[in-house]
Amino acid sequence: MTSTTGAVSKKQKVFINHINIIFARSTKTFMGDFEKNLSKLSPTEFQAYGMKYATQFEYRVELACRVASNFKAQHLVILDDVALTVSKSERATSFFAVQGCDRSLLPALWLATGFEQGVTIVTYAPANPIELREFLKIKQNFEQRLDRPIPMRIIYQGRDILSLQQQDPREYTRLCKQCHGSLPPFTDDFHIQELKRHFDLITQGATRSLVFPFETMEIHRQELAAYTNIVLPDLPTIDKAKHNFLLRKHGFNDLPHLLMVFIDGSVIDEYEAYIAAMARLSSTNTSHNPENVARFSQSIVSAIDRLHFEFHYEKVFLKLDAIGAGGWSCVSPSENALLYDWTQTVEVRVAYLIRYIEKNVLEEHLPSHAVVEEFIEAQKRPGDIDADYTVCGFVLDSIFYPTSINLCGTDSRGQYIEQWTAPKASQMDDSPTIWQNMFEIYARMVAIEAEPFSYKNGIYAGDIFLTVNNEYKQRDWNIRRGGRSSPETFIMLGEPNYEAKVNISIPTELTCEKLFDLYTHVCDRLAQAPYHMYPFSTAYCYFCKSAVPNFIRLNLLIHPKVLLHNDDNTKLPKNKSRQKVYDIVKQIIDDELLNNAKTNGFYS
Repeated sequence: MTSTTGAVSKKQKVFINHINIIFARSTKTFMGDFEKNLSKLSPTEFQAYGMKYATQFEYRVELACRVASNFKAQHLVILDDVALTVSKSERATSFFAVQGCDRSLLPALWLATGFEQGVTIVTYAPANPIELREFLKIKQNFEQRLDRPIPMRIIYQGRDILSLQQQDPREYTRLCKQCHGSLPPFTDDFHIQELKRHFDLITQGATRSLVFPFETMEIHRQELAAYTNIVLPDLPTIDKAKHNFLLRKHGFNDLPHLLMVFIDGSVIDEYEAYIAAMARLSSTNTSHNPENVARFSQSIVSAIDRLHFEFHYEKVFLKLDAIGAGGWSCVSPSENALLYDWTQTVEVRVAYLIRYIEKNVLEEHLPSHAVVEEFIEAQKRPGDIDADYTVCGFVLDSIFYPTSINLCGTDSRGQYIEQWTAPKASQMDDSPTIWQNMFEIYARMVAIEAEPFSYKNGIYAGDIFLTVNNEYKQRDWNIRRGGRSSPETFIMLGEPNYEAKVNISIPTELTCEKLFDLYTHVCDRLAQAPYHMYPFSTAYCYFCKSAVPNFIRLNLLIHPKVLLHNDDNTKLPKNKSRQKVYDIVKQIIDDELLNNAKTNGFYS
């Protein structure tokens, strides 16, 4: 396997070998004695341990303890303020009803295991009663493993609604049904303002609370600067060009060949030129006007041609906005063949890109820079899924501690639509060596970037390909909790899972309350036998009427054993999983609507 990394030191490798020897002698003794001493491992030793056992329950609990200790915090506050990161362009193309996106419960649970006073979640809208019911079962499982309670609250409009669900589920359901008329107007900074409104209640007298947003941003620093008893993770850099150029400068080569196109028309390929360009950036440069769009488009096509003719890449790939993790700005060759067609004139291709930008970039300002890179041909995993992985972990004092690896499925635009997560590489048809290599790559990136990017404490994640040439290509950075945060908590209990999003239009016109009831019934049936699916981010249930026609949007975690062929109950290929889940959900919705229509029931 080709890789230029050298992340794991000789000392770490010796320690890993020591772990393997202990396992070979007696797994039972290892689990009984060694696990209890994880807290005694040095940072280097603990990192080496995590390289081998990133998903292990005991390791993750110890990591949560080290997160709390590193920030000197007794209490954790979770803000799932996704809206701050979602552009107007992305909302128009792929991310509607953003106010219903709340995936905070599961990641909050595992992180809370390390905080003395547990965790408080700030939410805009309550989770559907079925999600909270199923979540409490998982929480109980965690507490049984720990042999201690995990303090946890969910604050909604100044009230702890988790305790309400525990004490009176019917009252909690009644509260949810009343939400449509009582939700305050939504703003992108709602979670920050809610934290400020109920600060004393949320921080509950803790000497120091770690406030953990979906993605730490400058707005969090500014809005919370006056509060001395909270701390934030470091500000991440989610700029593909900046990462790529700095890493290359330091001899890191597990990267695609990339050119940056600055908004003024210059094409950049090294770090110092990048820094100089960003220093001269002004709002005039990025104003969304025909002149800037034309210049930007001309330079992008020029960069595409340079990669093809000068560097001899048969395929290249454009990402219109180099900053951010949203897939909306990916201009895929499969959907935009004319842009990459070298038999067409430059003028025709530039005109195409101008039209594309005018249609898809809806902001008042254009992106400051785009990136054009070699098109990466990924290996295929069993089930005809690209070897496209998300790697995740935490950075503490400039050291990367891994937590999960996920295999991602994407649509034709390159936007992620599904993922597979497992405690063991073999459960994803991978080898432990591949996982170890990817963790080592991320450890080395963090070691290079921590000082120049001032990123020494916080989450660290990104997307990496394993290519047909057996090379690793780190392609994107997604330094926020992201979609893998719920699946990576689930695997702490030793079970693999498949995560899918399902959007289904509802042809019948229903009131908000009846849509809520339909959503709840569907979630309940999915959570029961024979499916045993876990619905999450179910605050979408309040916004089913935010699109025409009305819709049901579900995020689901599913055990792979459910994904079987209908005829012979054999394992379903990965590329058939999403359709299988869609068919199950669609059938349940159709059954619910039909049965109620026949009986003049609740949904009629």
